[in-house]
Amino acid sequence: MDEEAVQSHAPAGSLTLAICIPSKNRPDDIARCLESIRRQTVRPQQIIIIDQSKTRYELPPLEGLVHVYNPEITGSAAARNVAWSLSSSDIVFFLDDDVELLDGCIAQLLRGFDLHPDAICLQCAITRSSEEFSLSRLMTHVFQRGFFNSAEIHRRGFTELRRAAGGATGFRQSLFEAEKFDERLIGYSYGEDWEFSYRAARYGRLLLLPDAPLVHHTSPVNRHRMEQLLRDRWDNFLYFYEKLQAGRRRVNAIWRVWWMFGESLKWARLGLGFPLLGIRTKKTPLRSLSLRPER
Repeated sequence: MDEEAVQSHAPAGSLTLAICIPSKNRPDDIARCLESIRRQTVRPQQIIIIDQSKTRYELPPLEGLVHVYNPEITGSAAARNVAWSLSSSDIVFFLDDDVELLDGCIAQLLRGFDLHPDAICLQCAITRSSEEFSLSRLMTHVFQRGFFNSAEIHRRGFTELRRAAGGATGFRQSLFEAEKFDERLIGYSYGEDWEFSYRAARYGRLLLLPDAPLVHHTSPVNRHRMEQLLRDRWDNFLYFYEKLQAGRRRVNAIWRVWWMFGESLKWARLGLGFPLLGIRTKKTPLRSLSLRPER
């Protein structure tokens, strides 16, 4: 499918919206999220919950609610694809189950798609429950360059994104006819939104909507320890580099080594070794738990 076809959408003011939420073993988080949706002045046409929990959720009655219970769905990437396939709306709004929409979020998101017909993806303004400075964030800023760069681009009057946060982002429905989330990413599916938004940017702009606010409460449920996250990050991002053929730009080969050096420093701080030189310790997780091994 060509890029012009993907960018086509309904006339201004008539856009419909489906909210899609993959969720696993977080009943309190999903309840808070749904309550925040119920309080919105503009309601979605569909609320699609992909429930991968051990025990089926008891969800409140909401207009347009579609509850799919299937604990055999592996990973949030596969769950997002299932949800998207069930959507019949113009805009598909993906949420993490531990977010809370603030006043006017949906209205501003739909308004944003009307105002930016060239945008394929709009991300809400995310406030995190914990915003403290961290050395890890500083290192990300220093070492993620070139292909690995996720920094926002501040232009006059708007903010463009290199990568969008999948748990607070709306896409045009037409994009799904051309692209899908990578189902080789399983479990925690580390970086699935990063990789998908890289491909989405081929079809239109990725923009930040400062007037569409939500809070990310960062649930502790279903999260790996830092050692495992670093291992997932190492394996997954090098997989993205190869899959997306980033090496076609020669300068990215330099940025790849620079990124690997920065990641190695993080590993060394936790006593995991120095992977750039192939050094591992007994504390090092054997492999990514969010990337299916190649057969």
